[in-house]
Amino acid sequence: MLDLVILSKQGEIKAMLSKLKNIEISHKITLWYSVFMLILVIITIGLSLFIANKVAKYETHKKLINKVEQISHDINKYEEYDDGVFLIILQRQKGVIKGQYPKNFDPKQRFSGSKIGFYENNKTKFYYYDRPIKKQKDTIIRAIILADNTQSILGSLFFAIALIAPILFVIAIFVGYKLAKNALAPINQISKTAQTISQSADFSKRVKTSNNNDELAKLSSVINEMLQTLQIKFQNEKQLTSDISHELKTPISVILSQAQYAIQHADTLDEAKQCLQVIQKQSKKMAELTNQILQISKIENLTNIKMKRVCLSEILQSILNDFDKISNKKLITKIDPNIHINADITLLERAINNILDNALKFSRSKIEVNLKIDNNVAKLSIKDDGEGIEKDEFDKIFNKFYQIETSRNKLQNSGNGLGLFMSAQIIRLHNAKITINSELKRYSEFCIEFLIN
Repeated sequence: MLDLVILSKQGEIKAMLSKLKNIEISHKITLWYSVFMLILVIITIGLSLFIANKVAKYETHKKLINKVEQISHDINKYEEYDDGVFLIILQRQKGVIKGQYPKNFDPKQRFSGSKIGFYENNKTKFYYYDRPIKKQKDTIIRAIILADNTQSILGSLFFAIALIAPILFVIAIFVGYKLAKNALAPINQISKTAQTISQSADFSKRVKTSNNNDELAKLSSVINEMLQTLQIKFQNEKQLTSDISHELKTPISVILSQAQYAIQHADTLDEAKQCLQVIQKQSKKMAELTNQILQISKIENLTNIKMKRVCLSEILQSILNDFDKISNKKLITKIDPNIHINADITLLERAINNILDNALKFSRSKIEVNLKIDNNVAKLSIKDDGEGIEKDEFDKIFNKFYQIETSRNKLQNSGNGLGLFMSAQIIRLHNAKITINSELKRYSEFCIEFLIN
């Protein structure tokens, strides 16, 4: 039975904690703020009463001592009752000479000496103080005051605090709630914007930012930067999908038309072979495109690469030796030896090969390759003597699927516009820089700069 009760209580506690988790942050802040304020108020009241009690005692004792001191120096200032203090003159042998004891005070109380005495009778409390009158050693002045006066003052103080504190406490909670609500208003705005973006998939929307330089303003700026990145990524993916569809549309149409022609009209083996050759060519084009897209996807998802110290001069010379065997163009090289950089050999070779392939496609008769060191930078240039590139095309040429529409031997050397994009991405991963120099009808030059250290 006890186990069931314990389990029931545990379930209630878990349910309560679960409800607390679902409370709005502003309410949580108000709750914790209220608990803190309540503890602070209780501590403040307790300390106030403690200090007030000490101060009241001190003032009471001071009043007793002052009255006695005045009369002990000048007996003519004696009064039986003065400002709540009973004053009595007595002699050690005769007893009371002047004055009268307050009710419930025992006249036989021993002399207090140099200290404040305390006496309690029938719940009535007294403080008293004795001092001999100067030049009359047997005569003593005794001052008595009701301690209840002090308690009465403390009671009034406690009543006033008990009356005012709850009002102030409620006001403090209300003000705290409003402040928390206003402080968290930007977070609500951020939440609403994020929800709108999630529902509409519109990454162009932005969170409103304030001119303040506080944490919420910084958070809004960071979220807007993230949305900007997501928008660019989303647009790139959308553009990529469109470009891939466009690139695949032609070969798929050719394959379907050739297959249909072979089925309906091919009467001989030669005619069927011609159709199959066209289908094979378009299929290879699609396979190459798919392979490049996969390679680009891998490269784009890389944030860093494992690089090691390699000799760029030797790598470039090896690539050019292989390239010279398949090229029918004149290859002019000037390569400084022993130039070392940090690089991923596989990716670096792919980037250089793509640029060389591009130069081979569009050159008329020759390709120039130079490698040298200039101000601690390894500079590689690959130059063809083709039709050149217009300046407004420089930034676009490294985009996915981008192909210049002007006559750069396009009919003879059509591509899919991914080679230079891939090279630019690989060069970026190597913390290097690629630029273009060109003059129409004369040449195009791709320049890559690698940091030596």
